[in-house]
Amino acid sequence: MYTDSTCEHQAISCIKTLLPRLRSNDTILYYTVGFESSFESENLRKIKFDLTDYPTFHYYKAELSLLTMELYPEEEHFFFTDTDILYSKRFNPANLEHDFDYPLASFGPYQHPYKFEVVNGEKKVYDEGNLMRYLGVPHQLHWYVWSCIFSYNRKCTDFLEEYTSLCKNKYLLDRREDYYPFHDETPFNVCLYKRNGHESLGFAFVNTSNPDTVELVENARVVEWKNEETNGWEYVQDSDRVIAYHGFKEKSLADQAIKKILG
Repeated sequence: MYTDSTCEHQAISCIKTLLPRLRSNDTILYYTVGFESSFESENLRKIKFDLTDYPTFHYYKAELSLLTMELYPEEEHFFFTDTDILYSKRFNPANLEHDFDYPLASFGPYQHPYKFEVVNGEKKVYDEGNLMRYLGVPHQLHWYVWSCIFSYNRKCTDFLEEYTSLCKNKYLLDRREDYYPFHDETPFNVCLYKRNGHESLGFAFVNTSNPDTVELVENARVVEWKNEETNGWEYVQDSDRVIAYHGFKEKSLADQAIKKILG
C-alpha cells in the first residue's frame, strides 16, 4: 500500500483490519510518498518514496507493485491494496495466492463503467475503448475490474511492466481524458483484455463508506443485495465472498466500521 501524509489515517485504519488476518511471515509493505511516517506496527515495513511527476496519485500503483517484487526477490505471492479499504473477518491471504500470469482483481458494482459529456447536443463517451484501439486490443472481457485490490505473483511480471509503462507514457497521460478516464484502472483493464484474463476475485469488495452496511455484510448471509438509495453503488453478490470494503476515507466512519469488524 502507499499514501501521502494527508491520507495516512486511511492507511492506519486499513492496517488495523489487516493485522488480525495475517500469518506470522506476512509483511505489510507501506510506501510513504513524500513523507516520513512515525506509525509503527507488527508485520510492517515502511519505505519512503519520493514524489514524482505523475499527474494524479493513482499512477504510483503500477510502479510500486513492480518495485515490491524487486524488494522481495525470494517471495512468490503479493497483494496490492488501496488505503481506503477495510478488511473483512473473511479476509484470508492464503486464499488469494494463484499462478496466473496476470493479477486477479475484483469486480465493481457496474459491468462497464464510463463517463460522458454532451457536446453540441451529442453524447461523448469516455471509457477504455480509445486505449484498446490505440493498443490494438479487439475485445473487452465480460466484466470490468477495479484496481483497488489485486493479487499477483512473479508470473505477472510482464503484465506489471506493461502496466507501469502505460502509467508513465507521457503521450497518453497528456491525453488522459480520452485514454485514461479512470486513471490507472483503465490501462489495468486493457492489459487484462490483451491477455484474455478472464479469472478474477469475483465480487470481493463492497463499495461503501457506511458502517451500517459493514455491520450487515459482516454478520449476515447477504445474496444479490443492492442499495437502491445509492443507485446500486453498494452491491453484494454473496457476502461469503466479500473480503473488503472500499471507500472509507473519513476517519470517524472508518473507526465506527472497524469496531463492527473487530468487535
